[in-house]
Amino acid sequence: NAYYRHEDSYEGMTKAIAEYDKALKFEELIIKKVGKKGLAGVYYSRGRTYTYMEELDKATSDYLKSLELDPELMMAMGHLAAIYLDQGRYDKALELSKKYAHLTETKGYPLGYYAYMSRGKCYYYLKEYDKAITDFKRVIDDYDSPYEAVAYRYLGMAYSEKGDEAQAKGCFEKAIELCTQQIEKGDITIPGAYYERGLTYMELKEYNEAISDFKKVIELKPMSDREYGHENYYNEAHRSLGIAYSYVNETQKAKECFERAIELYKKLGGAKHKVEEVEELLNEL
Repeated sequence: NAYYRHEDSYEGMTKAIAEYDKALKFEELIIKKVGKKGLAGVYYSRGRTYTYMEELDKATSDYLKSLELDPELMMAMGHLAAIYLDQGRYDKALELSKKYAHLTETKGYPLGYYAYMSRGKCYYYLKEYDKAITDFKRVIDDYDSPYEAVAYRYLGMAYSEKGDEAQAKGCFEKAIELCTQQIEKGDITIPGAYYERGLTYMELKEYNEAISDFKKVIELKPMSDREYGHENYYNEAHRSLGIAYSYVNETQKAKECFERAIELYKKLGGAKHKVEEVEELLNEL
């Protein structure tokens, strides 16, 4: 766990994996000392490290094993649902997110906004917009969370899908306001705030502002080129910058960004689906 907290690279994370592997040679002893829930924690921790490394198949396997040992391990549910969402496996993500939200409600989990944000995204991608809106509003109204700006962006997207452009615009503007406040605070979350604001500008079709924000994320490589909550903003910014350039007919620049994004994704263990998505974007130019 110390290696996981301290190291900040793929290579560094292999040190943590090596220690978890050693620990898991003694499963029976772990169960004897701290029970199945304790063993579930080791599998969860190794899965979380694999997630950082974007070894998503291995992470998925470990999260599933942890939930087999402890069916109410909410952290594992949340991370596994995020992987399923990223891979477009929305039905599986929704099944987990519903369990996660139910446990949050019955056990009073203080970080419940993760559950509602996850379930809301599932509903959004499954085109159940009213249910999505309810969950995003809950994240905004019931919690002081780092996901508030994201929740406003998704809320705006859901309203837009329902044809309520006035409500959507208000939500997008609020998301931009929150991101700007976060940037002005000057903490380690700045790359995420620039990236999120860029995505929101894209929803408003303000592509030059989006381009500026995605470029800033790339410029902040020492801070952005790592995993934050299942996102490597440095890698994602290249993809999103390419999309923004395509909208303003800067085809060559878009091509360069997509090619760079593919190069970055190919370095990672679990990004095959992302490579395929960007290759499709490249082919559409």
